Amino acid sequence: MRREAHDVMVNGTPMVAVTARDLDGLLATRRQLGSQNARMYRMKDVLAETAEFLETLADELDGTVPSGVAAPRDPRELAAGIRERVEGMRAVAGRPRDALRQDRTR
Repeated sequence: MRREAHDVMVNGTPMVAVTARDLDGLLATRRQLGSQNARMYRMKDVLAETAEFLETLADELDGTVPSGVAAPRDPRELAAGIRERVEGMRAVAGRPRDALRQDRTR
């Protein structure tokens, strides 16, 4: 069933009237979009940080690290940096759908 909004005039100002139930639905949708927007901005930051890390790692492997950039030389330090970024990505993105599907089949 498609809900219809009603055009009304209040003190000469055109407005739209909706039922309280429809308004609650609209407000819930607005909250969901706000949280998704914040999550997307965080994901953008995590991806930018990861891209920068991977670029530094590639430069390290090529031997073309720019001066002034501290590139990790110890493999354990590299592994720790990778794990840190993986955890940051998982915190924002959640678990992959395949992992969720596997949990349900167990």
